[in-house]
Amino acid sequence: MVGIATLLGKNGLQSWLLQRITAIILAAYLLAILGFWLKADVSFHAWQHWVQSCVGRPCALAALLSLVIHSWIGIWTVTTDYIKITFIRLLIQLGCIGALMFYCYWGIKIIWL
Repeated sequence: MVGIATLLGKNGLQSWLLQRITAIILAAYLLAILGFWLKADVSFHAWQHWVQSCVGRPCALAALLSLVIHSWIGIWTVTTDYIKITFIRLLIQLGCIGALMFYCYWGIKIIWL
């Protein structure tokens, strides 16, 4: 039943595992950014070059998609556990899905254009 509702895994274990994998991707991206910023020569041009490089863009895209997936699983879990009125829960979930889709579109547009 969890897989049908979250549309991300066939059962709760797969959703749990997917959330952990996305957390690892986000942590790796954070460490990469921190490593870049801890270098001695940090400038806007160096940052722009790194983000627009062949490594930076796919890493940023993976982090963005991981953030969206991780967020949705968390939102679905919290709303399902704590909001018992189905109509209100569905409205909140639809609003969150809309916001996540907008942020994902906006992020992809920023990264690739």
